[in-house]
Amino acid sequence: MPGGTGLELLRFTKEIAPDSFFLLMTALPDLDTAVDALNSGADRFVIKDHNYVEQLRRAVRRGIREPEVEEGGRVPVGGSCGV
Repeated sequence: MPGGTGLELLRFTKEIAPDSFFLLMTALPDLDTAVDALNSGADRFVIKDHNYVEQLRRAVRRGIREPEVEEGGRVPVGGSCGV
């Protein structure tokens, strides 16, 4: 991403809009990056591989369907990548 990283954009976005849904997608699968993204507030982490289009569809559908559990709160995200 020119001018910055997806993790930087994620952190900035969560500072100004903490309840926003954020999906991070990468072509470079790295466990440390995935953990960092989820710990920084990413709702979903999708790896671009042979099946990334379907993973992206599922992640967006789940993001749209996630109910709020309490005012300002979100349903906790599972720890798996690519869903």
